[in-house]
Parts: sequence; structure tokens; C-alpha cells
Amino acid sequence: LNQMAVEALDKQIAVHNDNEGLLDNVHELTAALERAHDSEEHIRDKAKSMQDVAQKRQERVNQLNNLISFQRNETQSVKNQLARERTERRKLEVEAEAKLKTDPDHRVQGGRGRRSREH
Repeated sequence: LNQMAVEALDKQIAVHNDNEGLLDNVHELTAALERAHDSEEHIRDKAKSMQDVAQKRQERVNQLNNLISFQRNETQSVKNQLARERTERRKLEVEAEAKLKTDPDHRVQGGRGRRSREH
């Protein structure tokens, strides 16, 4: 009877030890899950931060592209204005040359510039 009691007690001790081992495993797994969760949150936060940085950079690129486009339009506008002024100047030069050829009072005299004969 004593032998059976000792064996039963040994079995109880073995089961208790197994339970403690399993409980330790559960604690380790819980800690590992918490670390994984923290790591996942960290990765998610890092990804969000990188996404925010990328969005700000894209906004800056868009601003610079808009500025470049504006400056190109301004440059083209100035070029167009210069072309109109050149055309107008050439037109006036042609008219002045025609007038000089037809109006003797406005002809060049003596290499001293344009002067009328009256002066």
C-alpha cells in the first residue's frame, strides 16, 4: 500500500512538474507574442512615418514642377513679347526707310545723322 502511495505521489509530482513546464512555456509564448505585437506596431509606425515623408516629398516635387511650369510659361510670354516688339520695330524701321526715300526733307546729310534741310 505504501508502495502504491509513493508511486501515486511520484506521478502527482511528475504531473505537477509537467504542468509547471507547460505554464512556463505559456509564459514564454505570451512574452514572444507581446514582442511580436510590439515589433509589428513599430514596423507599422515606421511604415506610416516613411509614407508621411514620401507624401511630403511628393508635395514638394509637385510644387517645384508647378514652379518650373510657371517659369516656362513666363519665359515663353517674354519671348513672345520680344518677338512682337522686334516685329513692330522692324515695321517702324521699314516705314522710316520708305519715308526717307520718298521725303527729301528727312534724308541723311553730310554724315551727321538725320536732319531736315530746314535745320
